[in-house]
Amino acid sequence: MNTLDLSSVLNLPNLVEDEKKVETAFLQVLDTSNPTFKKLGTHYTKAKSKRLRSALVMVSAGVTGADIDDKVIAAGTSIELVHLSSLVHDDIMDGSSVRRGIPTANALEGDSQAILFGDFLLACAYRAANGINPESVELISKTIIELCDGQSRELKDLYNTSRSTASLFKAITGKTASLISASVSIGAISSKKDENVVDALNEFGRDFGIMFQLIDDLQDFISNQELLGKPVMRDVVEGNYNHPVIASLANAESDLLRSLLSKKREVDAGEVVNQIIKLGGFGSTIALIKQYCVSAEGRLKKLKKSASVDALANLPRFYMNWSTSKLTDKKYRYLVDEFPV
Repeated sequence: MNTLDLSSVLNLPNLVEDEKKVETAFLQVLDTSNPTFKKLGTHYTKAKSKRLRSALVMVSAGVTGADIDDKVIAAGTSIELVHLSSLVHDDIMDGSSVRRGIPTANALEGDSQAILFGDFLLACAYRAANGINPESVELISKTIIELCDGQSRELKDLYNTSRSTASLFKAITGKTASLISASVSIGAISSKKDENVVDALNEFGRDFGIMFQLIDDLQDFISNQELLGKPVMRDVVEGNYNHPVIASLANAESDLLRSLLSKKREVDAGEVVNQIIKLGGFGSTIALIKQYCVSAEGRLKKLKKSASVDALANLPRFYMNWSTSKLTDKKYRYLVDEFPV
């Protein structure tokens, strides 16, 4: 699985040291007397991870001109704990055995222990946020509610070939964009809070988060497990009909695709991909990814120029183009040419 060197991408060399502080705080939180939780916590810290969300906390704090103090580190730690908890719970629901290239908590200890571990992580996230300020606790609470709402909406629409784009985006906004938006917002809230700055960062995070999820949906079809660190082609088999599928089903010639999807878990994922190519689903998703990339960049234009603002503004486009390195199958390389804006 190829990883992203965010300090180089963002051109913020101090980010490496800041992220080490978050990692130290993260490990301290997971230093529990419960042997199962401690084992799982140590296990996940060894996994390859971009630590994107905690990096966004550090950079957004820099947007306010604040130093990276203990409160900002606590904010990054809290966000990472919420994120890891969401992954643990997702893996239980999906029955996934691999995440970030390593066995999942449920694969190692069973569903019951994994559920408890995920809950433990959420409790630790609240405790970390409580040491910042009341606004941060409120934001973490609101984000967890949105995560649950988005995941619930996704589960409600499983195997629904009539799933609307509006329903899809409500789920995406909750389960993915909310946490990325919280990451950039809490950095500012935990430092020198400015409502105009927080609002701009929140809007940026929402657009970047939606773009992020659309890219992930695309990669699920046309990448591989080695690069992504998790199984591919699972969404369609598990009945989570994401944007490429929904866009393709909107085509007047989608009868065969609809018929394939009616087989549910017995679906021929390879043939579904062929139909999505034929019906233009991938192209439609790529166009939307570009749209949200441009929108995210534009959200920051109202902020005072700085190295941190520039770093955030450059991230969506870089991530969009970097993600094409995961489109390894020769059949899909033509898609890379569609990405540049």
